[in-house]
Amino acid sequence: MSSYKLGTVRLNLLETSNGVELRVTSEIPAVVSRIKGLGFFGLMASQDNHREHHFMMAKGIERHCTGACFAASSNK
Repeated sequence: MSSYKLGTVRLNLLETSNGVELRVTSEIPAVVSRIKGLGFFGLMASQDNHREHHFMMAKGIERHCTGACFAASSNK
């Protein structure tokens, strides 16, 4: 399991027998509501995660975002 802190949220990446599971959590009730409201696709398209993914694709570095993408975003 890999864990990354991004501002008010924590991302946990877990390898499963079927692939990877992303768990997004927060201790702040308003942020939990936002996470639930956005869902998976909303979270993937929000904040810098989506932009970072497309920059990497444009540079030919990586086609799919991994823990390294989240770690790079958290260092900003």
